[in-house]
Amino acid sequence: RLAVEAAVDIALQVGLALDEAHSKGVVHRDLKPENIFLERTPDTVTVKVLDFGIAKIIESSRTPSERITSDDFVVGTPAYMSPEQCEGSELDGRSDIYSLGCVLYEMLTGRPPFVGATSTLVFARHQSEPPLAPRSVRPDLAESVERVILGALEKSPSHRYRSGTEFAVELQVALAMPLGDISIAAASPLVTPAPMRRTPLPERSPYQVSYPTPRTP
Repeated sequence: RLAVEAAVDIALQVGLALDEAHSKGVVHRDLKPENIFLERTPDTVTVKVLDFGIAKIIESSRTPSERITSDDFVVGTPAYMSPEQCEGSELDGRSDIYSLGCVLYEMLTGRPPFVGATSTLVFARHQSEPPLAPRSVRPDLAESVERVILGALEKSPSHRYRSGTEFAVELQVALAMPLGDISIAAASPLVTPAPMRRTPLPERSPYQVSYPTPRTP
């Protein structure tokens, strides 16, 4: 388990990296700890998100059923796959937000929200079971942070955060962090995002998908 501030800082940077990919029509589809690289200096930790290019190739060449698995190719890791990805449905950026919620949940509790003896069992839990509340595993976690995590883990894409930036800003607010620029990098040719600005949201609104307008480097 990581310190809350360290885990949130990583999730903030990943959320912004995802937005840069989504603004270019790329959905990652396999976000997991192994695809998050930390570059450390004495004063900072910069996050790089890996394997965007592979995700784009897969989407253009595979049928919905093949996007999950085939005899010689696996797309998605069960512990971090969204409910819609588990059933082979068409995906958009909100699937990546769910996966990021799974990663943050694990960073804070020491385990993903859903585990099981087989991939089929894990798929079923993503689709039908509520996650165990993070604070039941880690009581020192702020309730406000728990709400943001559970918001990312909503079963319905329309109930999740609309973008990685929105998710990142809500995390900052949950920890009372100052709003502003976050240093970010991605291991694909993505431009540095514009400074974040908070958009106030109802606590439980039916989120609709909305991605940033593509920017020219």
